[in-house]
Amino acid sequence: MMKDNAVPFNIVDRAKKLVDQYIAKTQDEQDNKYDVTLFIMATGSILSYLDTLEQLPMDLPNIPSSITSGGKNNHKEICKHLRNAIAHSHINVLGKEDGPIEKINLKDYNDGDRTKPCNYELEISVKDFKAFFDALYSYANKVIKT
Repeated sequence: MMKDNAVPFNIVDRAKKLVDQYIAKTQDEQDNKYDVTLFIMATGSILSYLDTLEQLPMDLPNIPSSITSGGKNNHKEICKHLRNAIAHSHINVLGKEDGPIEKINLKDYNDGDRTKPCNYELEISVKDFKAFFDALYSYANKVIKT
């Protein structure tokens, strides 16, 4: 039951605002570890929210082609795999030890069993992951407003 003065919590807008505020304050590309962590967490939140609503996108315009590599072109299926990878912490980051994170590797395993081969893997640049986040945010924002 909602109290009279309660305001609905819009996780989609808050995730985007948090990312934008953080990026505006930090422009140090040599230490982007917090940026990448924030993108991953915000993306996971939005994907989980959309999955709960059963509104994962069938088509997500303006996403980088690297998202659809590996033969997976169904955006809803890709989003489901990414949600699972993030939710179950099947994430690795790639880059030089003392430098910025260059790529993110996400894996989804059947039933979360890491002893079996993964059924989906994506290795994506930080720039392309940010572009995916932006496209996902635009889609989720439209879902909320309908």
